[in-house]
Amino acid sequence: MKQRIIIGIDPDVDANGVGVVSLATNPPTVSKQSMKLPQLVDWLRMMRGISEIPLTVIVEAGWLCQSNWHLGARDSRAVAAAKGRQAGRNHQVGMDVCAFLSHLGIEHIKRQPLIKSWKGKDRKITHDEINRVVSNITGAPLCGKTNQEERDALLLAIYESGLPIRI
Repeated sequence: MKQRIIIGIDPDVDANGVGVVSLATNPPTVSKQSMKLPQLVDWLRMMRGISEIPLTVIVEAGWLCQSNWHLGARDSRAVAAAKGRQAGRNHQVGMDVCAFLSHLGIEHIKRQPLIKSWKGKDRKITHDEINRVVSNITGAPLCGKTNQEERDALLLAIYESGLPIRI
């Protein structure tokens, strides 16, 4: 595998999930974190400046989906409006992240959310599942807790790296 660093970003209004897979080491290294948009921009600028290894940035681009329907059968109009508003805000953050990446001259890929086929709520990946995936790659689990944005960002980076995701 060629040496490169893959950064997955799951945009969110509160804190963006960031997952990093470095194929510059054997075994690969994996890390995760959450950061607000200004810190993310500073971190990306820093990564671009210090990394001699090519960066590949993947942004989860939910706005590319034709439909983004998350309503329950009993949701009221107010709940539907709140869910739509929140999804739209997250989509805008993702578009802003892509604009900053372009401004910084960092190549990036906009990727639709991966298919949800896990055991968590709404078939999202759980902490235990991502730990098993990471352990299969690195030989050790992640340190500390993970939130959903970090897990989704890590999954994007692992998927793009071509490393095995099956557990």
